Amino acid sequence: MLYMVGIGLGDEKDITLNGLEAIKSCKYVYLENYTSILSVSNKKLEKIYGKKIVLADREMIEKKEVDGWDDPRLITLKSLMRRGIRPETLYELTLEVGLSTNATNIDWSVVASINRKLIDNETKRFFFVKDPEIVKVEHELKQVDVPNHPSNKEFGERRLKVNDEFYVQDPIDPNKTYRFMHIFNFKDGKFISQDYSADLKAKIIHAVPVEDAIDVEVLMADGTKVVGKGEKALKNLKEGEVVQFERLFFCRLDDKEKMLFVYTHD
Repeated sequence: MLYMVGIGLGDEKDITLNGLEAIKSCKYVYLENYTSILSVSNKKLEKIYGKKIVLADREMIEKKEVDGWDDPRLITLKSLMRRGIRPETLYELTLEVGLSTNATNIDWSVVASINRKLIDNETKRFFFVKDPEIVKVEHELKQVDVPNHPSNKEFGERRLKVNDEFYVQDPIDPNKTYRFMHIFNFKDGKFISQDYSADLKAKIIHAVPVEDAIDVEVLMADGTKVVGKGEKALKNLKEGEVVQFERLFFCRLDDKEKMLFVYTHD
């Protein structure tokens, strides 16, 4: 969870109770100390908040403690744009929260909710498997066509090449029926059928065919990287394009050569 907390322009006591609770619940606390001026020391803030506070200022950037002003750990306009947050989202956020001289606490889920409404219907879907394991399923298919969006038919379909091996991130239990999303149903490594059927009561999971896989990295909001396997079709994207990895999250293609994405939100 990410919070943006306004602490006023006075001293350490200007924060609201809701803001204080948010800070105490966080693992990392950054103080934007480049454009704001506070008449209180960092030590006083840490004492009353009970948390170590990292100053996010020019020195932090110059010492390479973060990657730059667009580091996803920061709440700067550059960072938000790099993550795929639209300018319209900030406009809608201003209308929803309002402008005030008082301290304001903004839960990241509010930002994510607004942005999701704006991009959901025009964002293509793809498969990405983190921490992949290989499972084998016997079948006779050579390729499958899957939709690029669950409801927007204008996006059409893409074709996946399939063999008997698939990358998955979900555990596969014996004597249980599964469905690879948009691909087929199976049980105990044996193909059952291709079309979806509610009667099978299959657990739906996603997978990336080994034959159609490439290496993918995702830079998360806390600065860590998630590595895994994605579809080759991801290579057809343009840098800056936002997509949704099925059952996981939205993200923005940051570096096409490295196949590096930046996490947007769930």
